[in-house]
Amino acid sequence: MGIPAGPLLNSKWVKLGFDLGADICLYKTIRAEPRAVNGFPNVVYIDVEEMFDPKNPPKTLQTLDHPPADSSKTAITNSFGMPSKDAAYLKEDIQTALKYAREGQVLIVSVV
Repeated sequence: MGIPAGPLLNSKWVKLGFDLGADICLYKTIRAEPRAVNGFPNVVYIDVEEMFDPKNPPKTLQTLDHPPADSSKTAITNSFGMPSKDAAYLKEDIQTALKYAREGQVLIVSVV
């Protein structure tokens, strides 16, 4: 069982993944150069009545300022921009994350 790159933002989150018993942890996707997160809001609710066909999506979507009253109609979209820390931080933090892996556990670093 593994945990994808998205929620494992740094060695503290990787440690939690390993401590909870994940066999594979993917360190958050990193870049060769530092990059800031996209501006806020970077997660918004969208107004959809029902699931649409991904092969034929609507031409436009409307955002909402609040979650729908009916939680079964909740949909979101996001744009974080794949932020990344600088190389010195990443090198040290990834080495720390690797130390948390126990026998049979694997750390993978997602690099773009």
